[in-house]
Amino acid sequence: MFRISDENNWLDNPKTSLGIGVRFGSPQLLGSSVLHLDFAYPLAESDNEPRPPTVSLAVRQVFGFSP
Repeated sequence: MFRISDENNWLDNPKTSLGIGVRFGSPQLLGSSVLHLDFAYPLAESDNEPRPPTVSLAVRQVFGFSP
């Protein structure tokens, strides 16, 4: 059962970062999928240690994409 006071609840320990993302969709190359490229810089440290910036690359399905 989900409870707000659970020890591993993400609401008790939110992750904060600032970032920017780019989306690319091409019916010829990706069909109905979209390429996501995201860059994020953490605003808070984790366990008193600095966290490095992250880069995320993913291809995801999108609904309602029409060529």
